[in-house]
Amino acid sequence: MEYELTALGQTLRKPLAALGQWAEEHIETVLRARDEYDSR
Repeated sequence: MEYELTALGQTLRKPLAALGQWAEEHIETVLRARDEYDSR
């Protein structure tokens, strides 16, 4: 069985890729903020 995104689902490719790129670029800041919050 094969699955395929619908045309509407395909429109999410660019926004999700941008979100992934943002996460990669900011992971250190996010982890640092989490650690600071958890240490309270």
